[in-house]
Amino acid sequence: MNSHLTEKFFDTHYGNSLILPIDSQSIAHNLVPFTSKYVPPLWDKSDFINDHINIESHLYKEEVHTIGALEEQLKQQRDGDLGAIRPIIHYVAVLKELRKKSQSIASSHDEISFAHWAKDKLNDLGATLGLPAHHFSIDTSGEPLLIKEGLGEHVISPTHFENGAYLSHPHPDHQLDMAVQDIPQIKIGRYVRFGRNVSVNAGGNITIGDGVWLSPGSCLLRQDHDPYGRPSIASRTVAMTRQPPIRLADFSWIGREAMVGWDADYIGKFSIVATRSFLNSWVGDYSITGSYGKIIQYMPYKAAIMEALQPSLEDILQISDWEKINDHWLTVYAALELEQKGLPSVISDKLKALLALLPSKKSKVLDMHPESGELLSLAASRNILADGVFVAGNAVATILQRVQNTGNYTVRLKTADPWGFNLKLPLTDSVTNVFTSRSSGYDLVVNNNVKKVSTHELRLLLFEAARVSNKNAKIFFSIRTAYDYQELIAYSKQIPLSLHDHGVDKNTQQHYVVFSKL
Repeated sequence: MNSHLTEKFFDTHYGNSLILPIDSQSIAHNLVPFTSKYVPPLWDKSDFINDHINIESHLYKEEVHTIGALEEQLKQQRDGDLGAIRPIIHYVAVLKELRKKSQSIASSHDEISFAHWAKDKLNDLGATLGLPAHHFSIDTSGEPLLIKEGLGEHVISPTHFENGAYLSHPHPDHQLDMAVQDIPQIKIGRYVRFGRNVSVNAGGNITIGDGVWLSPGSCLLRQDHDPYGRPSIASRTVAMTRQPPIRLADFSWIGREAMVGWDADYIGKFSIVATRSFLNSWVGDYSITGSYGKIIQYMPYKAAIMEALQPSLEDILQISDWEKINDHWLTVYAALELEQKGLPSVISDKLKALLALLPSKKSKVLDMHPESGELLSLAASRNILADGVFVAGNAVATILQRVQNTGNYTVRLKTADPWGFNLKLPLTDSVTNVFTSRSSGYDLVVNNNVKKVSTHELRLLLFEAARVSNKNAKIFFSIRTAYDYQELIAYSKQIPLSLHDHGVDKNTQQHYVVFSKL
């Protein structure tokens, strides 16, 4: 297209004000060919090259069967030359042996026997490395349960591994110098099913509760590759490794071919990860979750009966009429709501005002001790993402039902488990990605705890609240009989936080303190 035609085209479609005259000779004169010899003055590779990273060629020879320290150490381990074998190599060797043997599983008897064999191998490994007896544990107790219902029959096996299911240590060469005490823990409960070709990266601590099912082809990916860091082949070098722990709570269910990523450190009680989902965040209790953490459904009726009765595994297998349970729960819930009708709000006006300032769909709220779930319901009604942790078991069903009634599925709950649940977000040092400026923290953190807590617990609560907050977030603590006001203020200065606002709420008559990050 020549310059005359170009100007005519721009004039027709965009008007004279946007005409950009093109001078082909001028363009040719100003273009600088980009060759390997051309380095813009702005860039000097000596500013970015790390001379402490040593790269050396390895001469490939047919008669040499190992390349690198990992292969050499594994070969020495196989040959019985254990003199200088590092602890991680013993761990890797056992997991490799387990994976190979799992390929030969052919029957239900084999599946159960393999679990016993894996338990013995891990216990032997723990004894060899001098680890505590509880470092590795697989609960193989119980017998196969024959469930007869109607005209059918089904077998529920104690903890078992189907063909091809395995545990692996991702990229063990990154942790060659790992100390014995840092070897990942593996803890597996009763009646756990590892479906066919299930893959569990055991590079960090793995805790799997009772009655958990990992459906065929599902994966627990426990290693992070930073897309904003080193590209492709370089991303697999030592510097990128991060292998966080994961806990699958009792009776959680990972659907067929679902992939659970490295930032999913908790899969909730009785929760379901939908078939072929990919998620990279934690999953709330009694919820069905799909790809990218999208909540599909809550199960408050299930929370009601499980938290109230605490039924055994055998009891659960005998429950069949879940529709009847749901009807009963809705009747109970209606009575509860009738009792609460007309009672004053437990949420202070100040806290409501802070919530009202948050933009919908772009904000995140953390309630560290939800009681009635009123704040979480308010957040859900505005389509704000909200998490509730340290939730009392008898409150879970009510909170989930209230949230569900808003029509928005934006709330995750984690039942009470004092200090057992790590609030760590994907970026442990900062909640803001330095490359994208995207934040993964909370915009409002709330603690309305009414129970008396120790000074240590108070400090931990405030520190975690500050750590998981965004730069411009607000941290709201109600001051009831639970907290020493002066202690709270003194410790906030050490974090450091600034005192943004404080006073007595006219509605609840509670003292409150609002902090901001410095």
